[in-house]
Amino acid sequence: MAVEIHRRSRRSSGPLLIQNMAEIREELAVSILFGHKRGSFTGAYEDKIGLFQEADGGTLVLDEITETPLSVQATLLRAVERGRIRMVGDVKEIEVDVRVIATSNRDVEKAMREGRLRRDLYYRLSLMHIRIPPLRERVEDIPLLAKYFIEMANERYGFNILGMEEDVMEALKRGRWEGNVRELRNLMEMVAIRKREGWIRMEDLRVVLLGGMQQLLSGFNLREEIERLKRELIVMALRETKGNISKAAEMLGISRQGLAKMMRNLGIKKDGNDR
Repeated sequence: MAVEIHRRSRRSSGPLLIQNMAEIREELAVSILFGHKRGSFTGAYEDKIGLFQEADGGTLVLDEITETPLSVQATLLRAVERGRIRMVGDVKEIEVDVRVIATSNRDVEKAMREGRLRRDLYYRLSLMHIRIPPLRERVEDIPLLAKYFIEMANERYGFNILGMEEDVMEALKRGRWEGNVRELRNLMEMVAIRKREGWIRMEDLRVVLLGGMQQLLSGFNLREEIERLKRELIVMALRETKGNISKAAEMLGISRQGLAKMMRNLGIKKDGNDR
């Protein structure tokens, strides 16, 4: 939804950055959002702009806003209210023109009651409030979304998947989808990676949903299989974007920092090759 708002707005020619706030360590959050000056803290070897400056003229999506450290929320509130930010270690303020979209899959009212989200920040961000019902409450959207994600996989990875058989679609409609659209997207990509071409049948869906447990019982290493799938997706995204980590992260639906961390852990270089 946030991506579509950006694409249909007057800011569509500007940058679109997405940051999952749950992935930011508290001690680095202010630096990531607002940037820092060289020498402002241990490890700050050079000036680095933050997400607000990178998104100047465009849109900054703060996903999982309820996970933002409380120590950062007051600074974030001032930036949104005033349209001005201050880099860590700097004395001057910088004017930025950024539309901020905050998203959460948690109960925001509950987060405020529990003191995990400042009310003043919430009310400043919620000038326009869009509630998207859980996927299980809009079953009619599942076929359209599933087909769309399969088409995305075909286009991105060069697959030739023709579609899904009717019983597969019915099974998807019966799902609980605790992870909402993101869970459906991940499932469709996993099925697509395994299938690659032809029609998706129930046996293909079962391989993804149940195959891990069945193979685990016969000596299958689930962790290795998950890492293999991660590696394959990341490599495909990096090659598709010619090594552009920001674009690859957007394609994969994760933050740039999250992708960079996974690349380090998996030993993947920008060109998609192993070290």
